[in-house]
Formats: sequence, structure tokens, C-alpha cells
Amino acid sequence: MKRETLEEKTSEELVELLKEDPSLSSKFDEYSLWSKIITWSYLLAEQPRFADKCDKWDEFDAWDWYELFDQPQFEEKAKQYPSGWAAILTQKPELARDCDKWEEFSTVDWSWLLESRPQFADKCDKWEEFSAWDWYELFDQPQFEEKAKQYPSGWAAILTQKPKLARDCDKWEKFSAEDWSSLLKFQPQFADMRNKQI
Repeated sequence: MKRETLEEKTSEELVELLKEDPSLSSKFDEYSLWSKIITWSYLLAEQPRFADKCDKWDEFDAWDWYELFDQPQFEEKAKQYPSGWAAILTQKPELARDCDKWEEFSTVDWSWLLESRPQFADKCDKWEEFSAWDWYELFDQPQFEEKAKQYPSGWAAILTQKPKLARDCDKWEKFSAEDWSSLLKFQPQFADMRNKQI
């Protein structure tokens, strides 16, 4: 395949080419195309042989790591990264005593982990930083709705699903622009409330 043809491809297209024909890796070396790949987890899930070409491990989120766990060799690699640990603990909570990355978990890592493993809630120190979306992800676990009521972003998430609780909300004046955006996307009738706060 010609250099120009390969260089015009998107990350996703390059990944598909390598999944179909791993022998193209020599062209990737020759033309320095590895840096164009963004969706590494999709490639490595099927072609783990290219792991040594990846330089984006620290950009992986928990979902990326989760995608790789059909390939057992990636579990040790995952332990080097907070998002990797979040993914591991969703599958193997018994390894919690070995985790040394709790303080480094992002809010996305926490929402990913707590959605399936709420028993780790006492280790979370990022509640105030959660976005409405982070909270929304947790509502598969009903106990988190009460916790969410302590935070403006939590209330924004609650009201996207349960607008009838609006009169119980005591955090309107503390909603951030992001909270309002999340809420109004699903419940535009609250635009008047926002106007009162401006």
C-alpha cells in the first residue's frame, strides 16, 4: 500500500487495516504511522503483538483497559495506571488490598468503578469533583441518589431523571455552567430557574 494512501487514513481506518492484515506493520514502521493511532485498545484487543508500539498507555480510560482484559498479559500493565486499576477492580474486587492508586483515580474512574462495585464508595475522595454525568452513571446503584443530593452536580443529574424532585433541590444557586448544560439538555423547562440564578 502506498505511503500517501496510508497517511490519508484516520486512526480508526488504520486500526482496521492492521486488524485485517498485521503484516502492514512494516509499513507503519517505515512511514512512522504508529503515532496516528488513537484507538489503541481496539487494536490491542485483537492484535496484542503491537503492545510495544503503543505510547499512549497513560491516556487509556477504564473502558480501554476493560477492553483488553480478554488478553491476560495486559493485567500487569494495567496495574501501573489508575484507570487500569479501576478496570481491574470492576472484575476482581478481591485485589483491592493491592491497589496503590486510589488517590489518583479520576472522577471518571470512580464512576466507572462504583457503578459496578459500590462497596468501594468509602475510598472515594472526589465526590465534590463529580460532574452531572459522573453522578448519572452511578444511579444504577440506588444508594448513590441520596449521596448525590449533597452536591450541585448530583442534583443536576437527579433532576435529569426525576424533574418532579425540583422543589426538594437546595443547590440551584450552586449549579455550574456545566451542571446547567447537562440538566437543560434533558429538561429544558428548568431554563427559567437558571435565569433566576444569573
